[in-house]
This record gives sequence, structure tokens and C-alpha cells, in this order.
Amino acid sequence: MQHLRSVATLAVVTFVACTVDPATTPTPDASAIDGSVADDAAAIDAGAFDAGPAADAAFDGGPADGGPLDAGANTDAGPVDGGGGAPGPYALGARKAVQISASGWHQCARFDDGSLKCWGANSGGELGLGDALTRGSDSPCRMGSNLPFVSVGGVPRSFSDVVAFASVPDLRPRTCAISNGDLFCWGDGVGKAPGDLAALAPVALPARAVRFAVNRAASEGASPTACVLLAGGKVACTGANSFGQLGTGDTTYHSDFVVVDLGAGAVATAVSVNAGAVCALLQTGAIKCWGASNYHGISVAPPAASRTNHRGDEPGEMGANLPTLPLPSASAIWGNSGMTCATATSLRCWGATSNGSVAAAAAATYSFPAGPPLRYPLLAGFRFRRIDGSFGTAPAPTNNATIPVTIRPADADAVIDETDVQTTIAAGTTNNSFEVRVSGLVTGTKAGGTGDDLSGVLGKASRGTIDLGF
Repeated sequence: MQHLRSVATLAVVTFVACTVDPATTPTPDASAIDGSVADDAAAIDAGAFDAGPAADAAFDGGPADGGPLDAGANTDAGPVDGGGGAPGPYALGARKAVQISASGWHQCARFDDGSLKCWGANSGGELGLGDALTRGSDSPCRMGSNLPFVSVGGVPRSFSDVVAFASVPDLRPRTCAISNGDLFCWGDGVGKAPGDLAALAPVALPARAVRFAVNRAASEGASPTACVLLAGGKVACTGANSFGQLGTGDTTYHSDFVVVDLGAGAVATAVSVNAGAVCALLQTGAIKCWGASNYHGISVAPPAASRTNHRGDEPGEMGANLPTLPLPSASAIWGNSGMTCATATSLRCWGATSNGSVAAAAAATYSFPAGPPLRYPLLAGFRFRRIDGSFGTAPAPTNNATIPVTIRPADADAVIDETDVQTTIAAGTTNNSFEVRVSGLVTGTKAGGTGDDLSGVLGKASRGTIDLGF
């Protein structure tokens, strides 16, 4: 991946004289939140969210970040909360991006105050803005401060997680986000009409949601499997179940979230989903995986009554009968495509690779020079990112291999979050990636080909900063 070397380079934009698009400007409606201009006289817009005091402790200065970034001199009466005008310039310090997620057709950025903006394709309402208008490089007047914040459930919300995803065969991009333990999902027709998200109810869950995970195979043409890490350490999953990846003892598609039996006393601290398997990291540092045989990493034989080597597709394979993987005590796990990786004293990766299926017992070991711990691996091309923004690349894993990783220095404006190959897979020959920088800027790659450029990168350069209004 090409990395830009300075904030000055990132901040170069092409200014476009814009007239606010009537189709994107909410009509005064005296209803809940429209996410844009504060002229509808509704209580929520005239109070602590859009047009309130400079330091509106109910939203910007609250526990979402607890710091001075949003409660200082940055007032909410200006363009940050949905005013008009031309794209840019970038007012660093108003809000800073901390998370980016991309489906290959649309993107969402979460900010340090918990607010959320989405852009790109929007045929099913996946941007959550009450219309079906695209927003991107080919529609610059719908970006910047003209790009509204996402509002869900009729009240201001601080989001703690967001995932943008899609399935290729029917092209149904969707977005799911967590706020105060509630999981909200939209797209696939929900979010196209005004008021859709104001009336949106949270997804029914057995307990409060902590993190949301979905398989990247959704971008490769498969139906999505989604899992939620629940408060209290349970894992619940829904969706595609061809290999038992829901852990329900069958291969039936389940539309509701079903709690996975990880065994008596098991407490999960993280969950990952790949193309055909799910893995849970337990409080003890052990890892349990289930689903497709070439993805789950289990090398011991299944119960005698089992007809396949998948796990979770037949009764009696979960709970105490589901073995932990023979790996060192881990501190984090990640899943993508057919692979899962876990961080222990080093990084181990197993599952389906270009070199065939690798069991956890024969997992490759990636060794790193001394330094800060990993933030995450990007499993496409095996790129690795440390928490200080330094990074490296390595070959795909092979059985029992020890693979040294050379770490390069961080960019001048270091990357703290980024998308991976899902955008490449989803968009075919288009290779558009997105990063969140320590400055709070979101950068990305323009989409190639002859279709609409939904990346949001302005100007003629192939890479640049996304204009999100500050």
C-alpha cells in the first residue's frame, strides 16, 4: 500500500463551489433528529446536539471521550453539525476519526465523540440518511459539512463500533453499529425513506452488545455470518450456517442471534468471523473455533458420531466437546477471508491459505523485532500494523514456518485504523483502501474503472483525504 508521508500532503483538496443539494437538505419537520441543519425547531435540534451552547456536555463533552476535543472552542452552531458551504477546509480538532469500515461500496467513519458519518453507494439506504442518493467523489457537494451525521432511534447517540458490509450476489450493502449496548442495523431498503432510522429499533439480542463481527466472505459472494460479543462474555451468532459456524448443531440459516455454547464457565473477550468459521478468545487466553473444517484450525478428530469434520453442524460438537486450539495464551484475535490470526508472544495464523489449509497445531509463527505490540494484521498480503503506526509485510503462512517480519517506521501522520482486502474483493479490479490517521483525518484511494467513484477522495490524485466536513 502506498502511504502518504505528511499531513500537508494529505490536506490538499480541490475546492468546489457548491449549492446545497435540495435532495440532501432535510425539510423542516419538527421531528426528532434530521442530522443536518438546525432549523426545524425540534427540541432535539434546538437543544444539546445541533444548535446548543459551545460546550454541550450532553454530547460533545460527555463520557464518550471525556476530553477537551469537543467541549472547547468548537461550537455546535457551525458547519460541523451539518451546515452548508463548499467542501473543506479541514478543521482539525473539531472531531477526529477513530475507526473506519468499508464494504467495497460504502464506508463509515466513527469519531472520537461517538458520532458517525457514512458515504458511498446508497441504493438500499445503507448510509442511513433517509434517501438513496450516493455520496462520493462524483458528488462533492454532498460531502464535507453537507454530509449529515447518522442518527438512529430518534435521539442523539454515541456509537462504540461500526461495521459496513455487503453480499455480492444480490448487492445488499448494510451497516451495523453499536450504541450503549444496542445493536442497530440498516440498509437493504431500511434507511431509504425519511424517518426510517428515527423509527429504527435495536436488533433483539440475549444481552447488551460489546462488539460486532461479520465474515468478509460476504464480500466474496457468500451470505454473511454475523456474531456479537455480549456483555458478560457470551457470544451470539446469526445468518449463514452451511458449515455449522453458528454452533447450533445444524446447518440451518438462523435469522435470530443464537447464543453459542462454549462450555461451562467460558467467558469470551473477543470474537472473529472468517469465510466459514468463527473463533472466540476466552478470558483464560485459550481460543475455541467452530465451522468449516478447512477454516476452524482444529486437528483432533470430531466426536465418533459426527459425519463430517466441520464443527457445530451436528449435535454434541459444542460446549465441552469443542476443543481449545493448541496455541500459546493469546491476547487478541482477528479473522478475515479464510484465515484467523492470534497474538501471543508472537503472531500465529491458521485456516485456508493460498498454500492450502493450515491447522492451528501447524500454524505459522510470525516473529517481530522488539517494540510496541500489534494493533492488528491485515490478512490480505499479510500486512501488520503496530499501535504506534509502524508496519511491515510478510509472505502468506505455511505449515510450521517461522516467518520474520521487518517493521518499517510509521508515516508522518501515522495510521491508527484501516480497511483491508474486503474493498478489493468486493469491487473486483478496484483497489480502494481507507485509513484513519492520528491527526483524525480519513484518507483513501480513488476507485478505478468507469463507474461512479464512491471513495469520497476529491481532486485528480489517486489518493487523498476524504472531506467529512472538519
